[in-house]
Amino acid sequence: MKKLLSIAMFLICSLLPTNAQYSGSGNGTEDDPYLIFNVNQLSQVSNFLNQNGVVFKLMKDLDLTEWIAENNPRQGWLPIGVESMPFMGKFWGNGHKVSGLMIKRTSSDYVGFFGYVSGATIENLTIEGSSIMGASNVGGFIGYASGSEITNCKLSLTSGVEGTNKVGGFIGQSYNSNFSTFNVETSVVAQSYLGGFVGIAEGGTWQHGCVSGLRTCTGDYAGGFAGKVTNVSISDMKQQGNIGGHDYVGGFVGCGFHRPRPRPACIRVRSRRSPPGECRCWQRRPDRSGCVRRRRRR
Repeated sequence: MKKLLSIAMFLICSLLPTNAQYSGSGNGTEDDPYLIFNVNQLSQVSNFLNQNGVVFKLMKDLDLTEWIAENNPRQGWLPIGVESMPFMGKFWGNGHKVSGLMIKRTSSDYVGFFGYVSGATIENLTIEGSSIMGASNVGGFIGYASGSEITNCKLSLTSGVEGTNKVGGFIGQSYNSNFSTFNVETSVVAQSYLGGFVGIAEGGTWQHGCVSGLRTCTGDYAGGFAGKVTNVSISDMKQQGNIGGHDYVGGFVGCGFHRPRPRPACIRVRSRRSPPGECRCWQRRPDRSGCVRRRRRR
């Protein structure tokens, strides 16, 4: 009899693998989303990677500080999603914020609060913290996004975002993703492909965004909003702060493809050739790759 009961319990548990991965309430649907009330439940979002349409709803403001100190004080928060298993669901911030974010994974790619998202929807969420450190595809909010929708989200980091390449204040790299109504307050440091908002972007739309903070760079392809952009529809963007670097440096975009032929313009930049904060006119001419390289006018 005991053996039959054990087998029955095993069969019941095997039929409910999803519920066993989440300690909170809900079924992960739009009508009945997984409700997040604490940091442990927030960390369990990573148990649902590579699953289409699973829905999470944040029910209160959360502070990661204590959770990070107890679980991984050296590396900090574990990004949600990796390249082989991205986050593909929906995350409803519900107007709440997650504070105390810290990540120090200097040898890792796809680093951010969300590491890698594909076909995801993220909305009405604020992230606050200190610093984000990674290698490639590093952003304060998202490391890499493909075919995703991000709406009404804010990011504020006191110590900024740092990586080697494809580094952005909000997102490291974006492919065919749409961003609407966002605000980014942070500094960014990288060797190449650096932007106050995104390091590299291809396709998608940006609407109603603001980026503020000091951005510095020790390499090439640096822009106040993006290091390199290809075929992105952009409207109603604001940027404040300084941007520095070596080659392909722009107040808004360091390098842009398939853009109308630009006219000479004044942009606020900092590079080896101009004093910090000085506004100079630059003649912008496409090079062989199609990028726009800023050269000082004589």
